[in-house]
Amino acid sequence: MREPKCAELIKIVSAVFQLKGKTMATNQRLNNLRKLMKERRINAFLITDPVSVEYISGFTGGDSYALILPKNQYILTDGRYTEMAQKEAPGFEVLTRKAKLTEVIELVVRRHRIKEISFEGFRITYDALREYRKALGGVKWKAERPIVHILRKIKEPREVAVIQKCVEVAEDAMRVVRKLLKPGTTENEVAAELDYQMRRRGTQKPAFSTIIAAGAHSSQPHAAPGQRKIRRGDALTVDWGAKLDGYNSDITRVFFISKVQPKFRKIYEIVLKAQKLAIEALKPGMPAMKLDAVARNYIIERGYGPQFNHSLGHGLGMEGHEFPIVNATNKAHLEPGMVITIEPGIYIPGFGGVRVEDDVLVTEQGAKVLSRFPKEIDQLIV
Repeated sequence: MREPKCAELIKIVSAVFQLKGKTMATNQRLNNLRKLMKERRINAFLITDPVSVEYISGFTGGDSYALILPKNQYILTDGRYTEMAQKEAPGFEVLTRKAKLTEVIELVVRRHRIKEISFEGFRITYDALREYRKALGGVKWKAERPIVHILRKIKEPREVAVIQKCVEVAEDAMRVVRKLLKPGTTENEVAAELDYQMRRRGTQKPAFSTIIAAGAHSSQPHAAPGQRKIRRGDALTVDWGAKLDGYNSDITRVFFISKVQPKFRKIYEIVLKAQKLAIEALKPGMPAMKLDAVARNYIIERGYGPQFNHSLGHGLGMEGHEFPIVNATNKAHLEPGMVITIEPGIYIPGFGGVRVEDDVLVTEQGAKVLSRFPKEIDQLIV
């Protein structure tokens, strides 16, 4: 039997340390979750959201739940994922169902004499809840406000590092693709090439459906790319992100094909200034609604308030959109460790739209912008 080469040994050692680090992270997350459970007097907590199951256990498979008790934790899955769950979530007991999920829940209920199970109310359907109540007649089911999602708001240093890598991969891909932004190229062609370039750089998939919107099409904030050809003088909105190691980036830039129309220059400069003001104003402890107001008021003062028709931003992490929402009504305070987007926009039907979006880490000192792709207007003429 040959001895492993040096490179192979490095890979083996790296994998061992990654697993160890992942296990330590999930152990701390379990501790944090149990503290919240104790505060809310929860003795059994069923996690049905697959992203939250991964966050709390490390298990990346689908169609599976986690059930957390004060001293025990379970992955409830089926035969497709049993081996994967045992490897990825070594601190959890894996229970494999043969038919319905209620069978393994009932097993845990009998084993621990559980009388009440709590769950995140916004993550379970009425039909599923009705089925659980019917199958487990002696158990009370209690809907809770978000729990795991609250924990996920604050990113660990390792999570921030992965999000930073997602940003860098997305930006590297865009540097290649911007060379294709020329008259005659279709929105679909740009989207396909951008997704391909991100995959070449190791992404699992795009963070979301890539948005490419040329000319008047860009007045729709979430326009889907189509067969429209890019024309000289178009403003081209590109909203893209990379998904890597379970985390996401989310960036928007507007490129100008050959030249900038005067009206586009005007609204772009307003949007960019609004974004810069919000980034400069961001401080830990600041209510999300106050940060939204910084950018929104600037745009309102310049006569485009109705054309800024979405929130200033949102949390970013294992999902492209997660807590906190940065809008005009959210009173929750922004805390160090949160990663959010800051993305004001102006959209004029029949003409076009502008959005400038960066990924930002909230720190003790203020904002640390993770995305670095150029955004001054003259840097975006192609």
